[in-house]
Amino acid sequence: MSEAIKKYDNQVKYATVGNNGQVSIGKEYAGRQVQIERTTEGLVIISPGKFIPDHHAPFYTKESVEELDEFDRWASANHPLKGTDVNALRTKLKGLRDKK
Repeated sequence: MSEAIKKYDNQVKYATVGNNGQVSIGKEYAGRQVQIERTTEGLVIISPGKFIPDHHAPFYTKESVEELDEFDRWASANHPLKGTDVNALRTKLKGLRDKK
């Protein structure tokens, strides 16, 4: 396992919430986004991760994902990606430039 990824097996940390409502969860989380979930049972669950900005959210709806997948299938069937022969392209562009 790489040094960047550490495995934590059921570690428990105790902290006191300050008068300002803040609690430190450790420097390893500094600068990272976290999700803070409050359950109906009064639990607070903090999960690190990457979260979708509000202005990107419309692209992650079920309908949008289905439409993008449909487009990808259409594009693959109708316009398959081809490798580019860079030398042939260079020759063609040089020929066009020389005509001017």
